[in-house]
Amino acid sequence: MSTCTTLATIALACVCTACSPYDPELGDTPFRCSADEPRCPDDYVCVPSGSSPTGVCVRSGSGLVPDAGPDGSTAGCNDDSSLEPNDDLNQAYPTQIPGNGSAIAFASLAICPAGDVDLFWLSVDQNGKNIFAEVRDTDRARGELALDLLNEQGTSVSTGTYEDNATLNVRLANAPQGTYYVRVRGADPTVVNNYGGLYIETTGP
Repeated sequence: MSTCTTLATIALACVCTACSPYDPELGDTPFRCSADEPRCPDDYVCVPSGSSPTGVCVRSGSGLVPDAGPDGSTAGCNDDSSLEPNDDLNQAYPTQIPGNGSAIAFASLAICPAGDVDLFWLSVDQNGKNIFAEVRDTDRARGELALDLLNEQGTSVSTGTYEDNATLNVRLANAPQGTYYVRVRGADPTVVNNYGGLYIETTGP
């Protein structure tokens, strides 16, 4: 008779000759992988995560893929897995602008692994508003990021510029009513870089 391994994030134990240490109904929220085998329960996979040395378990096919470093390592990347996946227009993270106000800020993000794209969508509820977005606290020397505003069709309508080596912003004045996307990506597809914050706001009439 043996006692099953207890994971730090799962308060579950059983006493039996052969059993799984995992609750069969864990859901889609990522949780830390075990250091021992089995790393994750059936139907889950262990994937790298910048915030966990052991990685995190996600349900197979759930689409939740925490950002990782180059070649799947953790390599100092911020863990923005709570916003992922947000790599294309259909997966863009909702800012809730204007429903929950005219501005929002995100912290501790990353373009990681290479080829990652971060997309956020917002709405302009009347003609003539101004859109502003700013990437903050990045290290330009590690690799330049690109910041754009896209229209509803995914076409870039304004391209960001660096204000200094840590700040990149983009503006669109007198925007027509509609849906817009803020897109952050590597200026080169090989770039892997953190950005400490993203600020998005609309102003005007």
